[in-house]
Amino acid sequence: MKHYLFIIGFFLSSAVFSQDISLYQQFNGHYDYTAFGNTLNIEENGQGGQCFILTSSSADFQLQPNQEVIAAYLYWAGSGPGDFDVTFNQVPITAERTFNVTYNSGGQDYIYFAAFADVTQQIQTTGNGNYTLADLDLTLIIPAYCSPPGSGTNFGGWAVTVVYEDATLPNNQVNIFDGLESVSQSNQTLNITLDNLMVLDTQGAKIGFLAWEGDRG
Repeated sequence: MKHYLFIIGFFLSSAVFSQDISLYQQFNGHYDYTAFGNTLNIEENGQGGQCFILTSSSADFQLQPNQEVIAAYLYWAGSGPGDFDVTFNQVPITAERTFNVTYNSGGQDYIYFAAFADVTQQIQTTGNGNYTLADLDLTLIIPAYCSPPGSGTNFGGWAVTVVYEDATLPNNQVNIFDGLESVSQSNQTLNITLDNLMVLDTQGAKIGFLAWEGDRG
């Protein structure tokens, strides 16, 4: 049995107080995973450009006819204490679980958030197509985060992790880990302990990360 991992993380550039990554859900069977999502930023942050952020964005989702959605988890995140009520293809969504991070840069504390909702039924019903996350409104929050005068860590975004069944696949173990951990210029390594794994064959194994606020290069 191979194992597939998907890890939700958070990447910043200074000292961070964060939440450990841990196992959220495990699936055993003829399973694999994919993900889709988008940013709300209109350009790379920290470059001194326009301090503006979208309140919605869209992405396409596509499975093959022989593949069936087993689970779908929506994550969204951004600068500030949090917007935990959004819409997903015009369906109101309220966060079922939340995460937060506080970090200090130049003596100033900055808060960031992430949120989770199980959207399995919606994805199963709607199927392939274009999905829009909307009403994630951080427009009043981000001016304090833009550079200057802030740390250049203004951001917002969303992603959906989808676990699907495909009878042509071998038996696999898919593990979803989530939480908020960080790397930074001063702390460039991160140790994540992955437990509850049953590994008989590592050939073809893979790992995926959802990283918020990463910078080019």
